[in-house]
Amino acid sequence: MLPTEISKENDNHTEQTREKIVLVVRPAYAQAIHLAEQYWQIHQETVHTGEQISGLALCGTKKWLNRLTGNLALLR
Repeated sequence: MLPTEISKENDNHTEQTREKIVLVVRPAYAQAIHLAEQYWQIHQETVHTGEQISGLALCGTKKWLNRLTGNLALLR
């Protein structure tokens, strides 16, 4: 769960926004894999504790992403 500011005025808005936020983690081993079936097989067999991460993707509302990244083009 991502930390968010919550006030009485925007409790409903916060819940709606939280449902629209997606975080995708790309493990380093995924870079060498070209087939989805192969990826899912390796993914299921891998213990992800301490696994090296090569990328993160955040998906959410434009307003939320701009607030999070501070309008930095490299982070969008």
